[in-house]
Amino acid sequence: LTQNLDISSIDEATRMRAVEEVKMAIEEAEYMGAVGVAFLAGKDPGPEKRELAKDALVKSICELCDYAKAHGNLRIELEVFDFDVEKSSLVGPSIVAREIAQRIRRERKDNFGLLIDLSHFPQQYESIRDAVYTTAGYVTHVHLGNCIIKDKSLPGYGDQHPRFGIKGGENGVKEVRDFLRALFDVGFFDSQDKPIVSFEVKPLPGENPRAVIANAKRTLIEAWAEL
Repeated sequence: LTQNLDISSIDEATRMRAVEEVKMAIEEAEYMGAVGVAFLAGKDPGPEKRELAKDALVKSICELCDYAKAHGNLRIELEVFDFDVEKSSLVGPSIVAREIAQRIRRERKDNFGLLIDLSHFPQQYESIRDAVYTTAGYVTHVHLGNCIIKDKSLPGYGDQHPRFGIKGGENGVKEVRDFLRALFDVGFFDSQDKPIVSFEVKPLPGENPRAVIANAKRTLIEAWAEL
């Protein structure tokens, strides 16, 4: 994001620049003992070039899966984002994420998975259940987070991951509970290898980071108790 890289660019030089950057991240992740590397697709180029961009994305991910296998077999994860709010990503709606995942798995890339984020579902105009069921079987990592999407005047609008329960926010205890329940329903937690569940939250100006973390933990504890 900071370098405006595009792993799904139909311009080969631009695509390769992004791929090389992720390869360096894979090396760093292996050195640090991480289990995977996650990234997002480039911006949606519009209907005329969308299919070409999908082809470029699949090509990039397959190359990265092969590279990761040579560096400790790290997991390669594509995160699903909004398509017209802030990131305007090619991936995009959950149905597009599933399409990309199916194509990559057909190439026998078993170290690939999707990363879905509770805070992104409202930005994708999808219900929790629809997003989880659409991507079921391909998700290896989930984020618990919140967003403000209905009121652009509020601090934290867009993909900023404010604390749970904030004024104008979309997600709280109920939504975390429903997300976990849907994940149980599709067998996300059935694997022998424990999948990754992590918070993605950050303080707004003037907020205490530790209080934001405590808020997230409390939200999860309450949601878990309601399951």
